[in-house]
Amino acid sequence: METVKAEIEGMAILNINGYTICSVLSSDIDASTISAMCATILSISEKLFNDLFQGEFKRVLIESVNGLIILNKFKKLTNIILCTLVRADAKLGTVFQIINSICERISEYIDDEGFIKPIPFISSDISSGALINKRKVLEILMEEIIEIEKCCENCGSILKKEQKFCLSCGNRLE
Repeated sequence: METVKAEIEGMAILNINGYTICSVLSSDIDASTISAMCATILSISEKLFNDLFQGEFKRVLIESVNGLIILNKFKKLTNIILCTLVRADAKLGTVFQIINSICERISEYIDDEGFIKPIPFISSDISSGALINKRKVLEILMEEIIEIEKCCENCGSILKKEQKFCLSCGNRLE
């Protein structure tokens, strides 16, 4: 098994106006600037798709020699965007599965205006009495999702931590 953390280098959740809701990005990346550019790119891409009658918009994929940027709109949240930074050699099928899973799970915690809903504490490292910024808790959730998701080497399906066999292809996991 391989961890997906190695393929996904960072993520940011932003609204369609370019405001960063939260991010898990390298400290040398300015999340505000990235969010503004991503919102602009997504808006232009969505308009292009609508003008060309290409059906429902799914995602924008920007590829360079060193990696990819994938911009996804949340299915349930029309005003929210997930920006994912991915290594160039990543398995895109697996990455898309993980992005869809993350969008599904994160959408429970954010409303369509980009406000973070009150959420339960999710990490055993956080004492119940601690007062923590809701954004920080959401960042922890994103980091935990990326770290615990694993993929089958044979078919690329997302696996639970405790699985001994892949439910999709039957591959025995070590």
